Order: sequence, then structure tokens, then C-alpha cells
Amino acid sequence: MDYNLIYENWLANPSLSAEELSELTAISEDEKEKEYRFAKDLDFGTAGMRGIIGLGTNMMNVYTVKRATNGLAEYIKSLGARAKSRGVAISYDTRRFSEEFARAAAGVLAANGIRVHIFTEPHPVPMLSFAVRKLKAVAGIMITASHNPKEYNGYKVYGEDGAQMSPEATAEVVGYINKSDYFSVPCLAVAPFSEKTERSGVNKIGQGLERAYFKAILKASLSRSIVKKQAKSLKIVYTPIHGSGYKPVMTILKKLGITPAVVQEQVAPDENFSTVEVPNPENKEALSRGIALAEKVKADVVFGTDPDCDRLGVAIRNEEVSSFPFRAIKWVFCLQII
Repeated sequence: MDYNLIYENWLANPSLSAEELSELTAISEDEKEKEYRFAKDLDFGTAGMRGIIGLGTNMMNVYTVKRATNGLAEYIKSLGARAKSRGVAISYDTRRFSEEFARAAAGVLAANGIRVHIFTEPHPVPMLSFAVRKLKAVAGIMITASHNPKEYNGYKVYGEDGAQMSPEATAEVVGYINKSDYFSVPCLAVAPFSEKTERSGVNKIGQGLERAYFKAILKASLSRSIVKKQAKSLKIVYTPIHGSGYKPVMTILKKLGITPAVVQEQVAPDENFSTVEVPNPENKEALSRGIALAEKVKADVVFGTDPDCDRLGVAIRNEEVSSFPFRAIKWVFCLQII
């Protein structure tokens, strides 16, 4: 179908709010923008989908999230009643609309008779993966655009092992997604998590799972006795870059006896990531405040995590100074994706 016809169909849909209608009306004379938003559907692969926030079939919005979730729901229903009762675990990061998208996904699953386990505040990808396995869920959903710019959000899907869904299962989900309509997806309303209202079939993940996660992490920690001896002398700087990593990272370090210096201006969740150009810890710019703090407190290592805390950027002090014409590199950077 021509993208202009799709645009007109969206524009005429009574489901749109006044704000959404205004957004689409504003691009009525912008052919390039309409083509970008409506000439294709947002791609869905083994890493889920990711795109710029806004209305359109090629954008991240509540309608594309509901459609994708409906495809996942149909796939789970094809696995039988046991899969429905095992349910889906859902988490989200600190980006724009992340909670709203998580609630929309929960509402679609609940409307399809699928049990939901959901975190009620931002939690990292590793904790979602743990939750999928611990709760014996059949799948997991993470609302995040990882380390992309603030204009983006995304939707990651995980299998029952807590890892990215397999290509074979993803292909089946995509088949169901392609059969789903953007505006006729069944969805139950799930209230904002700041409210105490409950929705039948939507179970809030509590602190018990967090404690189990931290216990598992400590059990897997290496050289605990050495760390305990050296903890007080370790000079580390940490920044969550406004993402979901602050609470879990600081909890684990505290349990290990390590007290890092923290980039305080990057602790609070910030959907605009206003202190960095891009919240990607592999970029030197994103760790610049951490390095400045490390110089001040004479720390040897700086590490930062991205918004969904599955990417760790590290800067290590390098005291070696090369002679001319080679330039000294004071900080060496490395990246670890977990």
C-alpha cells in the first residue's frame, strides 16, 4: 500500500489522542517525513525492534509495541496452556515512554490470557534475564534502545533461557506480527506503577527476586577473599549515565566491600541523557565526567554502564608516556558487552 494511504488511514483512526492527531497533522505537507514513517514496518529480528520515538509504522510508539506483543502472544498461545501460565517477564529502562510501552505490552499479554511478571521501576537486562529463568517464564520483554541516542526506544525479546530469542522462534513471532493490525490489538489497561491499583494476571516482581539475583551474583564472584582484602584500597569511579544500573551495581559493590566514587550528576534517571551526547559508555565523551572525577580522586579505573546496563565501558589509567613524535595516551578504553 502507498505510504500516503497508510498515513491517511492512521490520521483517520479514532483511536488517536488529540496529541497524537496533532503530531500526524503537523507532517501533512512533509513527504519525506511521511515516507520515512509509513513506507515500511519497523524491522523485527532476533534482537527485537528499535526505532525513533513517534507515530508511524516505522517508529517506536504504543501501537507498534502492542502489535509486536500481540505477535508474541499468538506465538506463546501456539505453545499451549502451560506456556500461557508460565507467562512473560517484563522490564524497562529510563528512556522516554519506556514505562508506558512496558504497561502496554503487559496489557496485551493479559488480554490474551497470558500471565505477566513485571518490574515496576527500571531494571537492567541482566536482571530481566535472571527473572525469566528464576520465575520459569516462557519469554521476556525488555523495553530499551540500549546505548542509542535519546530519540530512540526499542523492544527486546528473550527466550525461556533468558538469552535472545532464537532465530527460529523469532521467525514464528514475526509471522504472527505480520498478521496483526495496529489498531485492533486486544489490550487491558494497566495503571501507572506509581499507583497502587492491580490488574488481574499482571504480577509485580518484588524485592525477593532482587535479593535472589544479588545472592547469585555474589556466588559467581571470583576471588572473594582477595577482593575483601583489597576492597578499601581500590580506587574506582562509576557512572550509570542516567540509566538503570545505579541501584544493582552499587548494591553489588557494597556487598563486596567496595565503595566507588560516583559521578553524582549522572545518577538520576534522565530520559534526555542531558549530560552526554549519546549514552554509550564505549564513547570517551560519555565517560568524560567520570575521568574528570578520577583525576580529582586519583582513581585508576572508570567504568560506566549504558541505559539498560548490558554494556560496560571501562577507562584505565595509563601512566606510560611515549617520546615524540608519539602522543601519550593517559586513559585506555575498552568495552564489554554482557
